[in-house]
Amino acid sequence: MSPPLFIITGGFRLLDIILVFMVYLYLSQGENKASVFAFFQGFFLNIYSGTIYGLFPFLYLLTLIFVLLISSFVDIHPKSGSILCISLAFLIKNILLFFIIYAVYGHEPVSSSFFRELLVRFLITISLSSHIFSMLNKLRHAEIS
Repeated sequence: MSPPLFIITGGFRLLDIILVFMVYLYLSQGENKASVFAFFQGFFLNIYSGTIYGLFPFLYLLTLIFVLLISSFVDIHPKSGSILCISLAFLIKNILLFFIIYAVYGHEPVSSSFFRELLVRFLITISLSSHIFSMLNKLRHAEIS
């Protein structure tokens, strides 16, 4: 008996905020801080969801490596480049998660609801990522008194 996909992925998340923050940190602070953020967010997500130990840190660090590869080919500083980077990283993260689930549990979590949820999460993440980037830029330059 294998666990349901809800437990494996840590629950239903409509917005992949960790991925958006990871790309923003890479753009604003560099790859060192983004890799520390990716590892610890994956670590905390791994602790609070009942998954295989090391799944999410491994997954988010591989996604960060993919973001670094994308940034070597595409300028990700403009909005169109960052949206392209987030969309490709989102797709590669979910493809890697699919293959890891298949390798560990031996069954395919493919159904119409799985793809529907993936499409909804993809559209929401892509549509809100530029707004989150602008909000984070405004917070970055705000004065604290």
